[in-house]
Amino acid sequence: DLRCGSQFQGVETPSQARYVKYMEAVVHQYEAKLPPSRPRRLQTIRVIELPYVADPSLLGIEIFNQGRQVFELQSALNNDQVVVDTYTEDFSSIVEYDLGGISLEDDVKIRFTHPSLPRKYDKCAFYLWFHTSFIESNNRLVLRRENLDNPHKPKRWKLWGERFKVEFVFSEDSTRV
Repeated sequence: DLRCGSQFQGVETPSQARYVKYMEAVVHQYEAKLPPSRPRRLQTIRVIELPYVADPSLLGIEIFNQGRQVFELQSALNNDQVVVDTYTEDFSSIVEYDLGGISLEDDVKIRFTHPSLPRKYDKCAFYLWFHTSFIESNNRLVLRRENLDNPHKPKRWKLWGERFKVEFVFSEDSTRV
């Protein structure tokens, strides 16, 4: 309960903090009952401002839903699903995954891998967990470095710049309701 404080023993990653907020919503908004399941289709992932040491075309991704792997991409090289734009107007890097609507429901974990980036916890560059029932009505989830597991620690911000973020674009999934 955030009304009682902002630091909680054992909560160390942004994903854990996100789930604490979910539980607060369950208690206060849903009368201690789980919210209705809200299946989503993940349409697009945009990774913006990868560290300069990382070739954006080598970024890999793994998506897990309810503990089961539902998608894997080793790298963006020679893949029609991925648009890599490393020369935007402000010289930032953008990797955009056109996922075509991967069906997801409830707990989701997404891992990002790269051969040139440090592999910290979970043996990947960065990762996150979220729950589809708590995706906002605009069907977007935008997470900056402070809200992604591994780059969230200030001691790592020299590598992970302040403009680094990941955007997720969803649509409703009426086939799984």
